Amino acid sequence: MINASVFDSEIYRDLFTTPEMQAVFSDARLISYWLRFEVELAAVQATLGVIPVEAAQAIAKAAQPDNINIAKLRAGTNKVGRSHFESPASFRTDIPSATNS
Repeated sequence: MINASVFDSEIYRDLFTTPEMQAVFSDARLISYWLRFEVELAAVQATLGVIPVEAAQAIAKAAQPDNINIAKLRAGTNKVGRSHFESPASFRTDIPSATNS
């Protein structure tokens, strides 16, 4: 692996950060916040009647880190130059839409 910074270095990384701070800034933590946002947004949209309640429930069920395709996320991010997160609705076909409910 090519190191882009000291934080990537197996030799130097412990000099500049702690395991706790690595966890704070980890991809897993970031993805967990994205998923939490999607679940909360869907819940509010369901409450307001923007999407069906069943869709919000399906999004909550689908919003699991294992459902995130890291390679696809990385490719999209590299293509657009920023985080390119696709919501659970974009990769789950069994989530009812507001138009077909």
